[in-house]
Amino acid sequence: MPSRTSRSHITAALLTCAGLCLWACGSAWKPTHLARAFFIAVSRQSGWRQSAVRCRAASPWQVEPESLGLNSTHLANFASDLDRKYIQSGLLKGAVLGVVRRGQVVALWELGDYTQNTVFKLYSISKVFTAIAGLQMMEEYGVALDEPISNLVPEWPEDLKVHSSDESVSSMRVLTLRHCLTHTGGFSSTLPTVHPCSAMRPLELARLKSRIAGNGRPPRNLQEMVEREGHHPHIFEPGSHFNYCGIGSQLVARAIENATGLNIAEYMQRKLFRPAHMDNTGFTIDESNAECCVSTDYHPWVIPAVAAGTPGSRWKRFRLRMRGLLARLLGRSLLHNVKPAGMGVISPKKLWDQSLELFHPDAGVVGTGADFLQWLAMLTNG
Repeated sequence: MPSRTSRSHITAALLTCAGLCLWACGSAWKPTHLARAFFIAVSRQSGWRQSAVRCRAASPWQVEPESLGLNSTHLANFASDLDRKYIQSGLLKGAVLGVVRRGQVVALWELGDYTQNTVFKLYSISKVFTAIAGLQMMEEYGVALDEPISNLVPEWPEDLKVHSSDESVSSMRVLTLRHCLTHTGGFSSTLPTVHPCSAMRPLELARLKSRIAGNGRPPRNLQEMVEREGHHPHIFEPGSHFNYCGIGSQLVARAIENATGLNIAEYMQRKLFRPAHMDNTGFTIDESNAECCVSTDYHPWVIPAVAAGTPGSRWKRFRLRMRGLLARLLGRSLLHNVKPAGMGVISPKKLWDQSLELFHPDAGVVGTGADFLQWLAMLTNG
């Protein structure tokens, strides 16, 4: 039986061969990574561990925590534990940790590679902004929660179709604003990162396959995207079940656009971000913030789901899966640069490309940690 040292060298050789294959296939792995792959493999077999990432944090206190009923020692211990468990361990490249109470920023820690000025893709936090914008619309324009969406969004059909067995039948219920705000609309669009492919209904799988195949021209704006969605049958009657989906947020945003005459990006700037002094948040950013953008990284065990929902060729998805597999074999906590820094959340355009016309109100907002603390301060200010 091979010795422990021999086994480590065999493992390293296999991993190096895998890295060469991926490099030859055009992946992000390059020959300069191979020596590191060999070193990590041998080191892991022999019990060697990498040194911890140092925490870069100045004095975190913005106000005296005790004056707001908080314990500074407990907060400091919490920040230290988070840094040790997630940053120093390599599970995350960095974090911006803030504590907000009664409208005041109490503390701020900048951990690892990130600062309060780092531009993050906020992804599904965008739904929070859209929901609050929807509540503003209700208050200002007297819209009821149970108002039919077809009354608020002209391109949305009154006669909904629900997929039952092998056919689509007319819905017994009307889709309302309440359904869109509570993820109970029964929409058939989904992603493998939200629902595993093995748990998807046949209609959801068919739509996923069509999307990743890139069938049809991409929609130019939110109105066109919603109009196309209206042609797809629902997977259940509105209000029957909870099913997390971004289509409801898109319909809320379209209702806002139709009521105000502003696109959702302009509305959020005027009614949400500027009043909250969130100067570096929106669907696009100023190009001066380009250097503050960070890449989109994933934990290797999430990569199969990410690959399953990635548009393009099968070869592209296969390469991504192989990168994830190699990262797992190497014991890496993160697969870096899956999406380069500055690339749009969904659009291939850069985040500072002001020609963007399709704004995704369910996942498209980007902003800084400092701005998000401003948002939390506004929400907690009574």
